[in-house]
Amino acid sequence: MFLRKTCQGVLQYGKGCLKLQTFKHSTAVPPRVQNSSAKRYIGKARLSSVTPSLSLLSRNIVTTSKCAQVDAAEKRNVTFEKITSFSAPYSHLKIKVAGQSLQLYYVWLRDHCQCKQCIDQKTFQKNIVTNDIPLDIQPKEVNIEGDDLVIEWPDGHVTTYSLNWLLENAYPGKPDILQVPKVLWNAETIKSQSPTPVPYQEYMDTDGGLRNMLKDLLTYGFGLVSEVPANTDATEKVARRVAFVKETLYGGMWYTRATGEYKDYKDSSFSNVGLGSHIDTCYFNEPSGIQVFHCLQEAPQGGESVLVDGFHVAMQVQKQNPDAFDYLVRTPIPHYCLDDQYHLRSVDTTFRLDPCTGDLVQFRYNNYDRGIINTIPADEIPRFYCAMKLLSQEVMSPDNEYWFKLSPGTVIFIDNWRTMHGRAEFAGERILCGCYLPRDDWLSKARYLGLAK
Repeated sequence: MFLRKTCQGVLQYGKGCLKLQTFKHSTAVPPRVQNSSAKRYIGKARLSSVTPSLSLLSRNIVTTSKCAQVDAAEKRNVTFEKITSFSAPYSHLKIKVAGQSLQLYYVWLRDHCQCKQCIDQKTFQKNIVTNDIPLDIQPKEVNIEGDDLVIEWPDGHVTTYSLNWLLENAYPGKPDILQVPKVLWNAETIKSQSPTPVPYQEYMDTDGGLRNMLKDLLTYGFGLVSEVPANTDATEKVARRVAFVKETLYGGMWYTRATGEYKDYKDSSFSNVGLGSHIDTCYFNEPSGIQVFHCLQEAPQGGESVLVDGFHVAMQVQKQNPDAFDYLVRTPIPHYCLDDQYHLRSVDTTFRLDPCTGDLVQFRYNNYDRGIINTIPADEIPRFYCAMKLLSQEVMSPDNEYWFKLSPGTVIFIDNWRTMHGRAEFAGERILCGCYLPRDDWLSKARYLGLAK
């Protein structure tokens, strides 16, 4: 049987180098990492310019005290001089630095070597096979060189990690790290500081213009582009600046001339009736990420638009009745879309939380498309309607409704995982065009522009 190494850590200070001679080997040698080069290569872990994780909206939902966009914080600049303790038990390293305690398991460290042998530097895909790493792997030597942790493994492979990289990436798991926090709003707060429309030319020609719109989208759940030519082609160009247009049963780019008749699709949005606030495509297993609207012709009477911050609504529900909030987090509800050629169905919870952090990441609410409630036990029916009544009251509360007029030339991007939209009844003809954008792709663009990790 393999005999484990003993570990006795001794800190040795030298010129610019803190060296930890940790290991006395037993007569048995642990298995080598398979498929690893014996060549001594020091691979630098890639640094991230992203700030530490911000708690945006967790089970204890918190909103900011004022509506203000926050620019990207400066990157951490923590050095090993701030280490207050350092130890090396058998299976892991323990480092306490800058008020944080890191417990770094050797198997995790070996699996996360970022050198060119372990990570393809063009594709950023892993070359190392995790299954080839012994679960009880230990390093031959651990050194601290400047602000880097340098580990030599049993086969001679050398890995270098910067302290900043370890602080930003060490477990426990983190969600997407936003450089700008979400600002939850109601009718009063959003009127006092609503997103500033980005001029069309600036938006189309500069990354800064696109970044400003996406920043508003991340912060408030919607963003605006102004001075857009009032036609479908220009609207599509504006949409494709963020991501490709998502094809659905409504096509890619859609165009509606609403006069009160259901011509093409059996959906109330193609009529002139008022629509309460809702999230679109709840009947998809993954609802569309962004709803894009451009009003090409206003109705002569009525037709005002309304937005409601679903995350603010969730916070209100949790404050008033934590049990109702928890129930809606774990209770699946069906949604349907029935048309001549389509029968779409999805069953999921009203509130979806990040599996690592518990932060709220998605809100589903559409009373029009909600299906038959046959997904919960009979004895939970009263509890379901109690929770849904509270939620609906908050959704329909005038205190949470932001009313405004969509005009030709202004394109609105709505985060369809957070912000509900609706409209007032109108008379006469009203022409809109728009589309859906996939969530993965618009968040990808936000990361590319440094707004999220």
